[in-house]
Amino acid sequence: MGHLKPREPRTAVLLPAQINTGTGWGAVTICDVSARGLSLRATDPPPRGSFVELRHEGLSIVGQVRWTAGSKCGVQARERIALSALLGADAPVAAAVKRSAVVPNPLLPAPYPAGSEAAARHRRAGQALEWISLVAVGLLAAGAIAVSVRATLVAPFEQVRAAMSPPPR
Repeated sequence: MGHLKPREPRTAVLLPAQINTGTGWGAVTICDVSARGLSLRATDPPPRGSFVELRHEGLSIVGQVRWTAGSKCGVQARERIALSALLGADAPVAAAVKRSAVVPNPLLPAPYPAGSEAAARHRRAGQALEWISLVAVGLLAAGAIAVSVRATLVAPFEQVRAAMSPPPR
């Protein structure tokens, strides 16, 4: 029998948040939260294994996507999440948490509002860069295969050519 860790208590919430997947900011909804992670609902959830940053009312949570299912995904936080700060409990606790576990990152720009023209422009640029990268990798792979096939077939074709040529007089 496997030894599963007991599941941490979760708090069901519906909190709007912004997510940065490395290709830009987008809107998500935090559906439930525990001290070590949270589940999200998004129109296009990030793939399993990707690292993300979430922002909700000045708080920043960095973590890794551990699972995806349809429009939902689960994120394991890099550091413990103070639920009181995320859920807006008393101010002294929230201020102490902001300095320790859940920290706003002043070096990053504020996320674009969902549906803004700038967000759409950056999303399109990211998608174009991704497509160009995939095409470049495909062309490199095709070139490598062509060189390998040519190197493999040159010697047999030379033997056939020599066998088919008329004998010297």
